[in-house]
Amino acid sequence: MRFNTSINNVKCLEWGINANQGALFDLLYQASSWADTVILDNEVYYHVSRNLVIKELPLYYDKPDTVYRHLKDLDKKGLIVYRKEGKNDLMKLTEKGKEWNKKLGNKSEKKPEHGNESEKTRNEIRKTSDSNPTNNNINNNNIIDNNIYSLVIDYFNKKTGKKYRANTKDIQKLIKARIKEEYTIEDFYKVIDNKVKTWLHDKKMIYYLRPKTLFAGDNFQNYLNESEGENAGSEKTGGFEYSGFAVD
Repeated sequence: MRFNTSINNVKCLEWGINANQGALFDLLYQASSWADTVILDNEVYYHVSRNLVIKELPLYYDKPDTVYRHLKDLDKKGLIVYRKEGKNDLMKLTEKGKEWNKKLGNKSEKKPEHGNESEKTRNEIRKTSDSNPTNNNINNNNIIDNNIYSLVIDYFNKKTGKKYRANTKDIQKLIKARIKEEYTIEDFYKVIDNKVKTWLHDKKMIYYLRPKTLFAGDNFQNYLNESEGENAGSEKTGGFEYSGFAVD
């Protein structure tokens, strides 16, 4: 067993879920750290193996059918979006579900899904845990998913038609920095989508449609929070001045 489960009793009572479902939901809440990513209709889902759930939560589950039933229950309660693709169980958190560990009144937090000390504790546990042979995405020396560089860059290349390499040190450094700031892979996808919409067919801006620009420091945060259709470029006399990112 690899994952540490912490049940939020307040949310369980508020949402009307029992202890078993609470333990399952807490595991799902951490899915971005251990589950394989699947893109469906431009949305990020996570492949949740019922057998893995049983292995990680032996005190709560011993039958795949029970796991399935509770996944459906969590979907009905609006905590996850559940989809069945072939033999695979897929899920993603809803906005309601992301409130699981949100600290009320904490205005300084960046991400609601990483909002309290228990999540920080889990991250430390992941750093020192042994590798899970059932899940190749987890590195026993680092909380960062071994495949996250490939997932982000493959998605970027697919959306832009470019051919960046995920094993480039500068690119990995940028992605790693944002992950340490507790941004998620969904945030990378959103940043990519936002800038593809505004820059891909703009002859002046397409040059800046690159990991070095999108994933750098303040740029990433700004692009993540852009409203739909917002453009960061502005033309001025004597050339172009591009606001919202660093020009090099």
